[in-house]
Amino acid sequence: MDLLRQEVRAELQGLRQEMALFRRDTEEKFNGIRQEVKAEIGNALNRAMLYFTALAAALALTTFLR
Repeated sequence: MDLLRQEVRAELQGLRQEMALFRRDTEEKFNGIRQEVKAEIGNALNRAMLYFTALAAALALTTFLR
């Protein structure tokens, strides 16, 4: 019975280690994806600001040329 108990404990320890590795890998992948999405959103916002600035400049020029 003690041998079986030791085997079960060893198996549980191995499973805990595997789960910890899986969790760490999943968190790293998630953080990588999060950083990519954050960068894409930042790029899109910068591009939108450029377009709005160009539109504002064009409207200002048309206003002054009237």
